[in-house]
Amino acid sequence: MAKLSTLIIIFAIVASAHTTALWLKRATPRTVMVESEKVFCSFLPKTYREEIRNSEDDAITFCTEANPVNAPEAKKFPNGFIKSANFAKEKEFVQITGTIDRTKYKLKKSDRGG
Repeated sequence: MAKLSTLIIIFAIVASAHTTALWLKRATPRTVMVESEKVFCSFLPKTYREEIRNSEDDAITFCTEANPVNAPEAKKFPNGFIKSANFAKEKEFVQITGTIDRTKYKLKKSDRGG
């Protein structure tokens, strides 16, 4: 019985380590930054034409400017992608809303997001 208990504990440790490794692999840091209607970031698929819902695990950060201080390594939104932006800030939150031109990143008209 002691050998069986030891074996179960070993399997549990191995399974736990494997799960942690998978989680760490998927937990690549990504940054969403909202400072103003002129300076903000969001996510886009890593490749043109990819659906947003299919890119949730590997989306990349795009900002209104390339490599802003609070979002290093972020790319700049394609020219003309952001059509309008409205910024709201309260004590508990910041928010950016607006419109995009999906054709500038070749997002499908049928794509409803993630």
